[in-house]
Amino acid sequence: MSDDLIRVPVLGTTDEDDDWLIGVQEAHKKMYGWPTDADLPVASQSLSEATQRAVEARVKMTMLGGPGSGNWGHKGRPGYIGGSAASKSGGVASAAPPGNKGGISGLFRQDELDSLPSAVKTNMLTALDLIDSVHGFADFGTPVSVYSKEMSPDEGARLLLTDQPKILVNSNPGRAGNMPAYIVHEIGHVIDYYALGDKETAGSEGETQSPAMQKLNYALDHTASQMGMDFMLEGNMTPDGALKRTEKTMYYRDNRTGRETRVDVDLHQIADYTRKDERFARAYTQYIATRAPGGGPMLKRIYKERDELAYGLRWWEQADFVRVAAAFDDLFKEMNW
Repeated sequence: MSDDLIRVPVLGTTDEDDDWLIGVQEAHKKMYGWPTDADLPVASQSLSEATQRAVEARVKMTMLGGPGSGNWGHKGRPGYIGGSAASKSGGVASAAPPGNKGGISGLFRQDELDSLPSAVKTNMLTALDLIDSVHGFADFGTPVSVYSKEMSPDEGARLLLTDQPKILVNSNPGRAGNMPAYIVHEIGHVIDYYALGDKETAGSEGETQSPAMQKLNYALDHTASQMGMDFMLEGNMTPDGALKRTEKTMYYRDNRTGRETRVDVDLHQIADYTRKDERFARAYTQYIATRAPGGGPMLKRIYKERDELAYGLRWWEQADFVRVAAAFDDLFKEMNW
């Protein structure tokens, strides 16, 4: 990876900044505990002191809180990933049984792939090739259907939760640029719900989880990105998981220039980003972009989006993703993929 893709700012180290960072870390410890190498015995890579300082530098730049107000109610699309029709209880998240490794395209009907518009098919095959270059794909007994139609420009693809997973890809030409990433994201949902879960509850959310899935969730819980989103939601969640208000004003300071930028953050969007099934799919997308030999263009777009204030926390800095990628490696080894 070229150095220009690593976007960690060089920040000052004033006592005030250090005190603020320690306060965020202490708050995070109360919620999750703080990871050590002993907590992640299977993750073969650990953060060096210099890398940890870089992660902390990003956290310091990312969050200075402010006031906000409002009430919130979940607005998912019933029947789709994120919709209220998806059950959240009684999950079974054991690993898929061993099977013959093969290309992921084997889970799709060839006639459906061939019927896709040319540009959509090209992006679909690009996504499948990227996945095949990273891990195998044992048959878990559920074929995946794919079709396309022109949708709103703000949509890339979506997964319909049915007995047979159905991926709908936006044929709108305006979405073609990053389409492989959207397709990989939805395939991440397929893995989470159908290979690791029970079709209604994602494996990442299930009450029963394999050791590798527990390790992956633990690694994700302790990233600087998750810490940043936890900070934005802190004090704004009711015991049953609803939001007390819809917006929070954040002030971002660049310690190199002293410039501050105000962002009115949509807390509903941040709460959606912290859902374990959505987090799994995004992390899977970044994992494929990181591990695939041809993942450079996708990874470059991810790092560009990572620089977006507030909402960029849905992705991870390179240093912040080391343990997550190692945990994904272990998950696919456990699944015999």
